[in-house]
Amino acid sequence: MKSLIPNSLERWFKGLLEPLAHWLGSKNANPNWLTTLGFLLSIVCAFEIASGSLVTGGLLVLVSGLFDTIDGAVARKTGRVTRFGALYDSTMDRYSEVTVYFGLGFYLIGHGYYLTSVAAVFAIGGSIMVSYVRARAETLGFKANVGLTRRQERVVILGVGLVLNAFDPYFKSVLVPILSGIFGKDFIYPPFAVAVTVVILAVLTNLTAIQRIYYVYEQFKEKNQ
Repeated sequence: MKSLIPNSLERWFKGLLEPLAHWLGSKNANPNWLTTLGFLLSIVCAFEIASGSLVTGGLLVLVSGLFDTIDGAVARKTGRVTRFGALYDSTMDRYSEVTVYFGLGFYLIGHGYYLTSVAAVFAIGGSIMVSYVRARAETLGFKANVGLTRRQERVVILGVGLVLNAFDPYFKSVLVPILSGIFGKDFIYPPFAVAVTVVILAVLTNLTAIQRIYYVYEQFKEKNQ
């Protein structure tokens, strides 16, 4: 059950951030503060998205996602890897996701994009379940860090999808004439890149949760043979 981001690409990206993590470590930066800054940035993301600045919000989503990598690297370099830090990091990640989706939901409902807002609910629900299944599995002694859309994949998909809204006028010029025959001319079309992104996340996050449950089930069977 490989993830969408190959391990080689993930290692390459972490290597790019290594100098920054090393510099922060040399300054004895507190990794929990970096985690907090990432969460605060997600609040800014939510405000930008809610106000309709989708491209800016997408860029901020990607930037805030960097803190997921940097805080852990700094913790290791400064010898501050603790169980509380791991709990705090995971908790803030969940709050960050919920906050960003709240901003997205506010934007979608405010503009009458109700079908897409329903997909957003399934997307955030699936995201929470992906994390929950792993956390619950690990307390029971199983491994569950598998599946298509881990935290890093979700950040990239959502961030890129929001940034692609910059091309929405082009998408609508091509797709609206085609879709009008299906939904009618009075149908309110959401930003296509955002709508597609939310639907993809709604499907893949819940599929990932199912993948993790099945992965744990396979481990359970092996232990009880």
